[in-house]
Amino acid sequence: MNMDKNKVVIFILKLNLWLALIICFIGFIGLSIEIIHNGNYSYIFAENLFSTHIMEAGILLLLVMPITRVVLEFIFFIKNKNYEYIIICLLLFAIVVASIVC
Repeated sequence: MNMDKNKVVIFILKLNLWLALIICFIGFIGLSIEIIHNGNYSYIFAENLFSTHIMEAGILLLLVMPITRVVLEFIFFIKNKNYEYIIICLLLFAIVVASIVC
């Protein structure tokens, strides 16, 4: 199966998006069940709930999607030996690292 660059990137990003949405939905359902079971909303903020961690994991996947795209593009640019875009991707990685560290 020969897939071009755009199809691979779109497939991976769609898969990541659906996975993130499903994880967020599972966390939301779990949190709703815990609220109904306990009967008060203040319980959400007082306890360290497993459902909130599931939702946070889904949100993290949504935030990682642009980095995933840059990594995939970087791999294809290395394969095609397109040095100008390799440098641009490295600069984007440096910006992301600086944003996380600072």
